[in-house]
Amino acid sequence: MMRSLYSGVSGLKAYTTGMDVTGNNISNINTTGFKAGRVTYQDTFNQMLASASGSSGALGGTNPKQVGLGVGVASIDTIFTDGNVQATSANTDLCISKAGFFIVSDGSNQSYTRNGAFQFDTNGNYGVTGTGLKVQGWMADSTGKIDPTGATQDLVVKMGQSMPATATTYVNYGKNLSAASANPTITLSDGKKVTYNSLTTTYAKGDSYTGATIKSVDSGSYTLSNGTTVTDTGSLATNNFPTTAAALTIASGSAGNYTLSDGSTVTGATSGLAVGSTYPDGTGVTFTSATALSNGATVTPATGITYASGDSFTAKIKTVNSRTYTLSDGASVTDTTTPATVLAVGATYPLTITGVAQTDVSSTISAYDSQGVEHKIPVTMTKVADNTWTVKSSGKTDTGYDVSGLNYKLVFDTAGKYSTGSTWDATTSSYKTGISAASFATTQAGTVSMAMDFSAVTQNSGSTEAQVTDQDGNAAGSLTSVSIDVNGYLIGSYDNSKTKKEGQIALAVFNNPAGLTKSGSSLYAESQNSGKSQVTTVGHGGAGTLTPYALEMSNVDLSTEFSNMIVTQRAFQSNSKMITVADEMIETLVNMKR
Repeated sequence: MMRSLYSGVSGLKAYTTGMDVTGNNISNINTTGFKAGRVTYQDTFNQMLASASGSSGALGGTNPKQVGLGVGVASIDTIFTDGNVQATSANTDLCISKAGFFIVSDGSNQSYTRNGAFQFDTNGNYGVTGTGLKVQGWMADSTGKIDPTGATQDLVVKMGQSMPATATTYVNYGKNLSAASANPTITLSDGKKVTYNSLTTTYAKGDSYTGATIKSVDSGSYTLSNGTTVTDTGSLATNNFPTTAAALTIASGSAGNYTLSDGSTVTGATSGLAVGSTYPDGTGVTFTSATALSNGATVTPATGITYASGDSFTAKIKTVNSRTYTLSDGASVTDTTTPATVLAVGATYPLTITGVAQTDVSSTISAYDSQGVEHKIPVTMTKVADNTWTVKSSGKTDTGYDVSGLNYKLVFDTAGKYSTGSTWDATTSSYKTGISAASFATTQAGTVSMAMDFSAVTQNSGSTEAQVTDQDGNAAGSLTSVSIDVNGYLIGSYDNSKTKKEGQIALAVFNNPAGLTKSGSSLYAESQNSGKSQVTTVGHGGAGTLTPYALEMSNVDLSTEFSNMIVTQRAFQSNSKMITVADEMIETLVNMKR
């Protein structure tokens, strides 16, 4: 009988603890980063009235007879599920999602918290509001580099601190050049159009197109008066075709096409003929096979005409195709004049340029010298051939200094990706594979030399938007504000329009975060069952993500807590009732003596 009294008492004690935990959860419904507690119960010692016995002979076995002595609290667990993310207007507030804790220190001991309500104090210390504990992480060096493998330290960023002036040493280009851009063309004063791929010359209207000589002339294809076609593989001057009629004269000429005095036309003549010239010169040509002539040309006979070896070829030439010249600077000229001006290999092609059509992309490099003075360099990217662009400076900075070295050729593969790049070599007057660089010498701060990287530029069908994507160098400046990004970097903004990484927040993860000891003020301390803290950065080593301008709300669920409250209340009432009933039974037993 007394056992039931003590069982009831154990129930009252256990469920009192359960109500304490529920009350603590509800009281922290608005505590930033609070993690709810949960009580689990277990039965206590059981008194053995009779042990179990095995079967023997005709008798079966019997189970043990035990009476439990009540209930006890098995554990009070901390539930580390995420609380909701609550947006704030403070640029120093942080919210961790999933695993991880902020590390804070009083100078001697470290603690851990999920409460990211931080701020900077008057000395620039980044710390916990209300406790003064300092957030731990890694500070950046003067160049903005951070070593997250070293020991953690206080994060200190002072407003008004200075950024020294530094010279520009590298410039990186990125984004796209449109693959739809047309190859460059020049309209010449004789009406011809030149499609050029000169990588060394920039043409403008009014320029004299000189210095380019004829390197090669295409072969002529002749249509004859009997319907056959002859492909001339030599020079028309030494490979004329005979006729049975009297010698004809040129009546007119148009784009390399000659109309003869008998009404027939010639296409593709390679000698310079003028109106009134005699055509042909009467040299005989015979067949060496059904389609080959003794001068090396070939004939495709018209339907119904058959030639045999030894036959004399006497058909008149009716048409001659237009001429195409390849020039020594790589340009290609198609003769469109009337009459055609047939030029020989080695002839000079001096004409005036009347129009230029090319694709230019303009951008500006803002380069800084060692004293922080800004110098703007105009840059032009020009398409010069299929999948080929040049990058050149206009020659001077806006401050009047001569720019040298910036003459680079970009070549893209058929997929539009950067393939090779080469720099102009003034010694050999050619482009040589290598890294592009540009420099200019100032009078007060010496020479500024910059490595140029175009490997991130693409040539795709999209719009043209190639530009500088990254560079160093800056004027001197003072820190005006600090913000934290999703990677935990403290980003300083300066009044010279530059930003710099000032530090990075460290996070700690534990093998068993539920084993941490709560030490008040939303802080946790290591215990023997939590394991040692593993210091890492956002998104690494098992750590979760970070949300700036936000705080983590308490993960207490009121509906769950109210349900637990009702269950705990009923359990408490039931245990108290058991004590009352046991007392009445004992009273009845005592009254038997009366």
